[in-house]
Amino acid sequence: MTLVDLSIDGEGSIRMALEGDIAMSTAVDAARLMREGIERLHPKSVCVDLAAVTFFDSAGISALIAAWRAADAAGAGFQVIRASTMIDRKLDLSGLVEHFGMRPPRIE
Repeated sequence: MTLVDLSIDGEGSIRMALEGDIAMSTAVDAARLMREGIERLHPKSVCVDLAAVTFFDSAGISALIAAWRAADAAGAGFQVIRASTMIDRKLDLSGLVEHFGMRPPRIE
C-alpha cells in the first residue's frame, strides 16, 4: 500500500489517495499515514480515494475506521470515494457505508 497523494484545497479539505493492497501486512501503515496526515493538517474534511486499491480485506476496514476516528477527533468530516465494487460490498456488509459518506452499492 502506498499513499500516492495527499493534497489540501483552499477550503481546508484533504484528499488522500491510496494505491495497492490494504491487507494485514500493510493496513497498520495505511492507518498510521492517514492518521498522521489528519493530525498534521487539521482539516475540515477528509476524503479517502480508493480508486487504485487492488486488494482490501478486514484489516483495510480497520485502517479506514482508524482514519474515520482520527477525523472525528479532529472535528472533520470523513468520506471514502471511488471504491471498487468489491470494496463497496465489504463496507456495506460491515455497516460502514453511511458512516463513510458513501451510497449503498446497487444490487444487480
